[in-house]
Amino acid sequence: MGARAVGAMTNAFFHQRMTSIREQLEESLGPLAEVYAIQAVSPGRPAGYGLALEPEHIRILAEGCRQGPNGLP
Repeated sequence: MGARAVGAMTNAFFHQRMTSIREQLEESLGPLAEVYAIQAVSPGRPAGYGLALEPEHIRILAEGCRQGPNGLP
């Protein structure tokens, strides 16, 4: 195994964060959480992770905001 870059995220830390995000999604969205879960999107070592969503289905809201600028959730 090669030398790890200084400040690189460990595998254990990454999976801990990914689990935490998944749990928060499940608490907020119930069964719909799976659609928004982080998943491996490209195989190999290291695997590529991302969201299996089209970019147009993603909307980023301001912190604490429940609605987008057009009033949609």
